[in-house]
Amino acid sequence: MRQNLRLVLLFLSLVQLTNAAVTTRQVTTQALTWTRLTNTLQIDSHWSIYTEADNRIFDSPAKENQAVLRLMVRYGFKPGITIGGGYVSLFNFPNDPNSKSNLMIPELRPTVDVTFRQSFKKITLYHRNVFENRFIHNASSTELKSGYTYTFRYRYRLQADFLLWKKNYSSVKIILSDELMFQMGKTIVYNVFDQNRIYAALGYEPLKWLGFEAGYLHIFQQRSTGSDFYSRHVFRFSIHTKIFLKHKN
Repeated sequence: MRQNLRLVLLFLSLVQLTNAAVTTRQVTTQALTWTRLTNTLQIDSHWSIYTEADNRIFDSPAKENQAVLRLMVRYGFKPGITIGGGYVSLFNFPNDPNSKSNLMIPELRPTVDVTFRQSFKKITLYHRNVFENRFIHNASSTELKSGYTYTFRYRYRLQADFLLWKKNYSSVKIILSDELMFQMGKTIVYNVFDQNRIYAALGYEPLKWLGFEAGYLHIFQQRSTGSDFYSRHVFRFSIHTKIFLKHKN
């Protein structure tokens, strides 16, 4: 009980920190839609391969912001510990939907993650830690330049899944999460704090291998100046699929 109370207090303090920062800084507000398709290839009771394709666009005017491709290999320990390693490719477009530029800046991101899971009666808590090595292609405002710039980013996400209904392999749940990101590197001077993401969603799994998720994501991100921020209101829709391979024990 005491541990759960500490987690709740941490969650509330992060929300309060975000709200305080919004009221004292120069903030640019944007609206986006993210669509995501994921697949988990479950090889056996321990090993799995996770793939993801994510497309992110501005709503008004409609314009591409980012495309993400992710590949992770994960190993699950008992009880409730999973480690993974993999690679992420990103294609970054201008952060201003009114920009006339369509310059695409690639980013290469070797990634390691560690997740701790706690299961209760109808609540499951996830503590996800992500370590990202970001190699961002050098570019001016109009063209790509030679070489990459390296930054490191650490992400911690506390997520709670609340089971509302379950029958056989079908289920409905509410998902709440809060994620903090911090970064460092030669180009990181004023924005060691990168961003905070607060998420609320409804998840529905009609089949063992198929799930749908729709939710609202608020992103509060500090820009390189340190005094300017993005406040992004995101609708995210996801389709999750699973493939189970037969194996011998």
